[in-house]
Amino acid sequence: MTQDPLDGLAAAREEFDQVVREIQAIAEFRDVHAAPAFDTVAAAAGSGPLVYLTATESSGTALVVRGGDVVPVVLGLTAGDLRTQVHQYFHAYQALRHEPAEPNHERWQVALDGVTQWLWDAAMGPVLDAVGGAAQTTLVACGQFGLLPLHAAWTPDASLPTGRRYVVDATAVSYAAKAQAHQECERRAATIMGRRLLAVVDPNPDGPDALPDTEWEAAAAAARFPEADILRHADADLEAVERLVGNAQILQFGCHGVAMLGTDPAGPCRE
Repeated sequence: MTQDPLDGLAAAREEFDQVVREIQAIAEFRDVHAAPAFDTVAAAAGSGPLVYLTATESSGTALVVRGGDVVPVVLGLTAGDLRTQVHQYFHAYQALRHEPAEPNHERWQVALDGVTQWLWDAAMGPVLDAVGGAAQTTLVACGQFGLLPLHAAWTPDASLPTGRRYVVDATAVSYAAKAQAHQECERRAATIMGRRLLAVVDPNPDGPDALPDTEWEAAAAAARFPEADILRHADADLEAVERLVGNAQILQFGCHGVAMLGTDPAGPCRE
């Protein structure tokens, strides 16, 4: 491999900027890049803590906003530590995407376990202590924090069936680009009457990364709504999803995702 998996970030940034321009064309999001007044941030934290995560070359900080209160939390990392973790994470992912053989599967699992355990010790463990058992926590992941699965951070816990305690065992996690976007999305969500579910059940059940429990997940989700469409396995192709997605207010996808950095179809992380 000759291309660094982060080389595509410049192209990804251009894609991001284009998406931002499209978002700003929507009236409610016209000021998405404007610095918010604190009243806006405090209002966005009304339904649960809003946590800003950032890192400098000397330290890391989380700002936990709850209503009108802001609690700073010192994190045990620097921007350099964060870059190192991101590079290791994406190098292992790139290797898996290029050659999904067993050695690379093992390397990816080791990298994933390593970075998520590090995230608990360096960042998310202190954040959980600060949010104090909140049912819902929204993360504003600044810089390269946004490239890592913060919700999957874990620490050993022999009292649990998995032997691990994950962030999502303690609080429901959502992500937001900024306070205004979070507030507007919550406002829109409150206006949606969720009657119809579209569920996708493992489109590749015979592959090495099959997800057999997604059948139970879809059934449990469908039981909560008056109407439901469930696409299973080979029936869950792009055409079928596009045909049904416009009729659903709630989406449940039981499948794997792919990280794609950059716009070059021949690049290392493209399908």
